[in-house]
Amino acid sequence: VLMIEDEQKITHLLERFFQMRGYDIVIAETGKKGIESFQQRRPDVVILDIGLPDLEGEEVFAALQKIDKNVPVGVLSGYREKREQMLSMGAKGYFVKPLMPPQMEAWIREMVEENKK
Repeated sequence: VLMIEDEQKITHLLERFFQMRGYDIVIAETGKKGIESFQQRRPDVVILDIGLPDLEGEEVFAALQKIDKNVPVGVLSGYREKREQMLSMGAKGYFVKPLMPPQMEAWIREMVEENKK
C-alpha cells in the first residue's frame, strides 16, 4: 500500500495499524515523493490525499495514471467538493476524513480484490 498523505497524525496511526496486520505500507508526505515511490514500487493500491503541500491531488492522480492505470487509487480527503471530479478521473473510491482504520482496511481489500478481476 502506498499512502500519499502529509498529515503525520494520520500516517503514524495508519502505518502502525496496517503493519500490525501484515501489510507493507509506504508513506509519502508529498505528491512528488508519492509519484517517485509509485514508479519505483508499483504498489497494489494507492491511498491519495488531495491537499498535499507541493502538488494538487488531481495532478498526482493524473501522473500515477500515466505511469500505470491498472493500480487502483482511492482518495482520502477533507474536501467533499472534489468527490465527483476525482471519481470521474478514475479514482476507485472517495472517502472524507476521518476514516477509521478498520473501514480503510476493508476499502483497501475491496480495491485490491476488484483489481484482480
